[in-house]
Amino acid sequence: MTGPIVAVPAKGTVDDFVPCPSGTVPSGGGGGTTGQGSFISSSAASGNAWAIKVSNITDTPKEAAAYAVCTAATHTRITGTRVSVPGAGTATGFAD
Repeated sequence: MTGPIVAVPAKGTVDDFVPCPSGTVPSGGGGGTTGQGSFISSSAASGNAWAIKVSNITDTPKEAAAYAVCTAATHTRITGTRVSVPGAGTATGFAD
């Protein structure tokens, strides 16, 4: 499922989500943004939807959309430990 395209204002942040159809639950998801300078700062299941937070650090409006992988199968959500990401760096986290 892909949600509608939403506007992300210059220097702004928006929350977006896409609900799963009745009888299904989100088992995964994410989002996409347009152009450099916009990024997804959070992406997670939220109730019966997949939610993202998108930030735009540029002076130009951008666009974004959330997507969800919906399934009728039951599943268990496992959350990994938090990781610290240094400025201008990268980090890797795992959930076993």
